Amino acid sequence: MRRGLSEKMLSAVDRFPDTGSFTRQVTFLPSFEPNVGYVLLQLRVPEEFRATADFREKRQTLLQIACGAAKNKFPNLVKVHSPTGPRLSLLVRLHFFQNAAQSRLS
Repeated sequence: MRRGLSEKMLSAVDRFPDTGSFTRQVTFLPSFEPNVGYVLLQLRVPEEFRATADFREKRQTLLQIACGAAKNKFPNLVKVHSPTGPRLSLLVRLHFFQNAAQSRLS
């Protein structure tokens, strides 16, 4: 069941557009648990914006808005989580680098 969730997250990473310096993608991921969903927020922001003191707060606000939108769209949800954390970050980075290496070899 977690494997299905991780496959959907990796698919979202693959679909993340590689255009522009500012890009965002929000993906809703259903859970195997009833009435639970996950929101994956992907952002591409230039380094000078990420370096600002309040960037983390702004990113958190965007994630809260995305979770609220998921709750509005799917009113049966009791919990909406973000599947972020050290494990996901590592998984996404590994997947990204594997795809980048494969692209260079092609």
